[in-house]
Amino acid sequence: MAHYFDITPKKVAPIVGFVALLILLVFGTFSYKAYAYGSTPFFHSVRLFGESLALSTYVTMQHYASGQFAAAALSDKGVPAPEEQPAARAIPVLTYHRITLVDDGTSNVPFNHFVDQMETLHRNGWRTITLSEYEQYMRSEITLPEKSFLLTFDDGAQQSFYPVDPVLRVLNYNAVNYIIVAGSNTKNSSYYLSPAQIHHMLDTGRWEIGSHSFDAHRPYPTNAKSAEGTFYSDLLWLPDENRRETESEFRARVAEDLIHAQASLEQEYDTPIRTFAFPFGGETGVGSVHNYPGGPDVTIAEAEKVYDIGWVQTERKEYTYNYPQDFSFLGQRIHVDHDWDGEKLLQVLENGLPKELPFTDDMQVDRGWLQSWGDVRIGDVLRLHASESESSASTLLDGSRLWRSIDFSTTVNWHTGSMFLLGNARSAKTYRACAFSDGSVSVLEVTDGKRTTLARANNDLISYGDATRLNMTITENAITCSYGDTVVARASIPARTGGIGIQTWDATLGAADATITKVSVHVP
Repeated sequence: MAHYFDITPKKVAPIVGFVALLILLVFGTFSYKAYAYGSTPFFHSVRLFGESLALSTYVTMQHYASGQFAAAALSDKGVPAPEEQPAARAIPVLTYHRITLVDDGTSNVPFNHFVDQMETLHRNGWRTITLSEYEQYMRSEITLPEKSFLLTFDDGAQQSFYPVDPVLRVLNYNAVNYIIVAGSNTKNSSYYLSPAQIHHMLDTGRWEIGSHSFDAHRPYPTNAKSAEGTFYSDLLWLPDENRRETESEFRARVAEDLIHAQASLEQEYDTPIRTFAFPFGGETGVGSVHNYPGGPDVTIAEAEKVYDIGWVQTERKEYTYNYPQDFSFLGQRIHVDHDWDGEKLLQVLENGLPKELPFTDDMQVDRGWLQSWGDVRIGDVLRLHASESESSASTLLDGSRLWRSIDFSTTVNWHTGSMFLLGNARSAKTYRACAFSDGSVSVLEVTDGKRTTLARANNDLISYGDATRLNMTITENAITCSYGDTVVARASIPARTGGIGIQTWDATLGAADATITKVSVHVP
């Protein structure tokens, strides 16, 4: 029997060592799983670990294969290194949701597009900043290089961290993840980052977090039939009392969620939470119908009591960048579409950079004409066309926000309605304008959509036609409207900065239509 069961130390020691090693490996695996993944299901954690390792290897190899001579590439392209760039005059903020391994047909960005986007920005001199740097810059406390941007992700999803972090690591980028507290506290979730995962994310030193509500990022019932509404904009249904909540109850509920979210995040992660990302891109009521029209304004007012900055996604009526001159509680973010490659994102950002004068545009490429409303298209001409349900179409030129005194001239094919040249435009609803109609012109001051006529003149010279030249000149104290070379109206105004835009209008829905073949702007 001893021949078959040799229990001498020489024979037993390797077995004992192997068993001990196996126990240590199992213990270490479960300990690391608890530290890095928390309550995330075990096999899902294993998949995340494997994906992260594979993506990290792929990104590292690709980056060093294509970007090991990045400094030389910048020089060859004529792009100054970040430390050699001029001071920024405005800052863009990008926002994403999930980064998926394949295109899932939603707003989520496929991994290969995200890598291409970040590599393209890095290669062209763009660098990320932190929340603190952003806020200090907006308060004019520090300067930043021109090609600086803030990178943000909403929802606190696992796919907003694991596919992203390897890219941040190799590019030396950083980002902010906006957390839904109730989502992160969901046990055994394969979707949301758990508290352990968020701690692990913060430990990398590449990530910050902000609030995306406590539990407002889901539909809520607004009547007895369970019609769905939004937490921050609608009066909700109280089934136990068989009624809809009052406005004062709405305010109290909203305030409690905002405060509870901040307190929970600060207590769990021991970091100040000073920024808030409004769910669904921005609960500001723009383009949405709610049963409480005042709800969005109440939410904004309550959020401003708790946070320093509240993010909305860039609305079409605004410039894409954030300007220190306009710094307020609400900040704009550019939502990156799922089908953008690196060059498209680069074009969007560079179109938003503050533009210098003189400026000319023959419409052969898109120079940053933003769609405020209606149909706005570039293709040899800039075409403005009202949709069937609208009376006008309007566009602003991105990057023109800081212009002051200008001589703004357009060549227009115009056969119906009115043409508006916008100047000193703070947004598509706040501007000064020369409004040309067949046989007349008005000088307008428009503030938040409310119109004041500063001057009006009839003139038979003003008429429809092809290659019609319309002109607006703004100086420190006056606005002058010209048809061709003839001055047709003038009004006195106080000086201010603001960009340019063009608008067409017709009383008949869907009829407004014009094409612009050339724009030129210079200092008068």
